[in-house]
Amino acid sequence: MKTKTFDCVKMKLELQEKLYKETENLSLKEFVKYIHNNIKKSDLMRDLEKKRSVTIQSVS
Repeated sequence: MKTKTFDCVKMKLELQEKLYKETENLSLKEFVKYIHNNIKKSDLMRDLEKKRSVTIQSVS
């Protein structure tokens, strides 16, 4: 049996906890804006915008 060097479940739980701590006191509107801004800053979105001309609409 192989020894795991990467624990996906552990990483998911850590990221989920981080997100919760950063957003627990936000209103729904603030939360949506937070998520929107993080998506816009993500490497994934940057790559999608380059390769597929995907854009994300602004949140007001």
